[in-house]
Amino acid sequence: MLHTSARLGAGVALASLLAAVVSTVPDRDGGSQGAEASPASPVPPVIATTEQASAYPQALVAGRLTLVDGCLLIAGRPVWWPFGATWDADARAVVFTAEPFADAPPAKVGERFRGGGGYYSATTDFSTFDDPQLGAAVAACLEATGAPEAVYAYPEE
Repeated sequence: MLHTSARLGAGVALASLLAAVVSTVPDRDGGSQGAEASPASPVPPVIATTEQASAYPQALVAGRLTLVDGCLLIAGRPVWWPFGATWDADARAVVFTAEPFADAPPAKVGERFRGGGGYYSATTDFSTFDDPQLGAAVAACLEATGAPEAVYAYPEE
């Protein structure tokens, strides 16, 4: 079930920002061609809000989840996740630990993701987000991947 739309914002659980700036090309499946990040990367690739949202955007978000240059992408777009999303390095998956998504299955790298969310052009001023670290992390992944837009995504309930 998808939630009603409302303001996005909030923080990020990202330990450091991405430094590499490498362009990648979207492939036919919406993934990206480029350097696949190491499964044992020291910086978790999950960008997640640090506060629970009261409502969520309603767009359908679907596509293959990939990990390129330290950035998680859905259909070739950098993605950020709702509060409670964490990285399971062994499973190479985003795990959802907070309500209302605590019962959702993990989003695994290489598999197709389907859920809700919203799309944001690369020209969006991400520094205006409630937590500037979130905006900076999303902007860094947009720059590193050369993607035309980013996506906020949450799993189907």
